Amino acid sequence: MHYSISEIAKMTGLSTYTLRYYETEGILYNVRRDEKGRRYYTEENLGWLEMIECLKKTGLTLKEIKENVNLFSDLKNNYEQRVELFERQQKILEDRLKHLQQSIELTKFKQWYYKNLGTIVSIDDPKRHQKMEEYYRKNILNQSEPDTNN
Repeated sequence: MHYSISEIAKMTGLSTYTLRYYETEGILYNVRRDEKGRRYYTEENLGWLEMIECLKKTGLTLKEIKENVNLFSDLKNNYEQRVELFERQQKILEDRLKHLQQSIELTKFKQWYYKNLGTIVSIDDPKRHQKMEEYYRKNILNQSEPDTNN
């Protein structure tokens, strides 16, 4: 199946400018043209665009993606380097996810803290933060943790 540049733009959420830029910069290759010189895209191009966007989300820059284009254009070789690239990017994503989870937990605590400050511990208590934290850990976190003793 073939797609026009506007169809691919709608499918991917990328602008037509970005699609042309990727091609011009050698990030997206094998874009074909019809007899009038208009670009048309294949399923292979669509798959590559999905991979480009995935790699961008893992933190690779367009320059780094371009440097790795040859790894992917040679289908018969470079498997080890491809695996290494994706393992490295997976580690980055896992680290990011860990930090995001920590931020989520902190925001949950802060929401609970400000909703309950004054009802559990006096606002005037100089040890209010410590007492609220202890209460939260003992009574709130323990409720949400699954029982692993079964």
